[in-house]
Amino acid sequence: MDLSPTLSSSPHVYRMIAGIMMSNQPLQMYKTNMDHLFIRLTEVLSPKCLLICNTSMSVGFKAGEMLKYTIHNVRWDIIEGNFYRATLADLHQLDVIDVHFHLRFELRSRVKDVTHSNQLAHRKYTCILMAHID
Repeated sequence: MDLSPTLSSSPHVYRMIAGIMMSNQPLQMYKTNMDHLFIRLTEVLSPKCLLICNTSMSVGFKAGEMLKYTIHNVRWDIIEGNFYRATLADLHQLDVIDVHFHLRFELRSRVKDVTHSNQLAHRKYTCILMAHID
């Protein structure tokens, strides 16, 4: 898959993204894309390169921001996606930092939009990352 900057301006890409969002299979597409990504990274990068795979942080959302049929599944989709990403990264012999595990109870660190985290959560993540590298 060519990820050149000119590709993002193509109308085909916008239709493809809209198709993914309306599809019933976004998680399956995610799994396929992650597999392709890890294969490509192991082809391109030097074996001496330290590649660390991070899982996604836990998500929150405000009432009314999400469609009713997605509210109950989105957190489970993220947990499943994180599990798949970590398992696949391990199969490709990459290091994994489970950010979701480390920051899942940091609810006070979320900013007003409920989705993003403040600087304290980012500092904690940075400490975890630096400890892993050390």
